[in-house]
Amino acid sequence: VELKWISLVLMVFQNTLLVLIMRYSRVYANDGVLYLTSTAVVMSELFKFIIAITGTFHESSSISKGFIAHLKDEIFHVDTIKLAVPGLLYTVQNNLLFIALSNLEAAIYQVTYQLKILTTAVWVS
Repeated sequence: VELKWISLVLMVFQNTLLVLIMRYSRVYANDGVLYLTSTAVVMSELFKFIIAITGTFHESSSISKGFIAHLKDEIFHVDTIKLAVPGLLYTVQNNLLFIALSNLEAAIYQVTYQLKILTTAVWVS
């Protein structure tokens, strides 16, 4: 079996499971108390940040002046600063996704969420 098919199956499984777990966590809350969607988004971004720092650490091999300099170069690079705007929009989108899943059925959410691919394809072509 080719790697592309394995990747496709894993991505479909991951996306489906993510939507179902997010929906379950928002709808079937303990004692009717819901968590803040912003807290979930911030925690997921913090987790990604820790992974990125770990990757940068392994790239520079040690916590020495080289690691700090490499980290500083990566963070304060012009391209990194340009990515701040899409990053903030991504955070807003993630908050809206939690709100959508709180108010829509999982199947309806998944279909409308995947429509962005179709609309992008039509708009770009």
